[in-house]
Amino acid sequence: SQQALAVAEAQLRHTEAVLVRRTQAQAAMLAPNPSVTPDGAATNTNRYHVEVPAMWGFMRALARREAAASGAGTRFLGMRVAQLGPQDYEVTTLWEAPGAFEAWAGTT
Repeated sequence: SQQALAVAEAQLRHTEAVLVRRTQAQAAMLAPNPSVTPDGAATNTNRYHVEVPAMWGFMRALARREAAASGAGTRFLGMRVAQLGPQDYEVTTLWEAPGAFEAWAGTT
């Protein structure tokens, strides 16, 4: 139902905020690193150091949320997560056009 989806999204936003606060406090999250792929799609890469055992589940949920939140001109295409170490992850999101991540994140 819509209400259940709204509750789940609110919980995910809270979890995301906690993770971001933790990573920022640890000074381990790099500044966004936007780039453009050869076929014209946009990517954005961040690195995280977290102490959350369920990081992979969180990333899958974040990908679903970003896909659901994509609007016209900011279509979310997918996410690649690489585990760099026991608690270190590199997350790359892929968007359909340059500037799409920034538009979605409200940073333009």
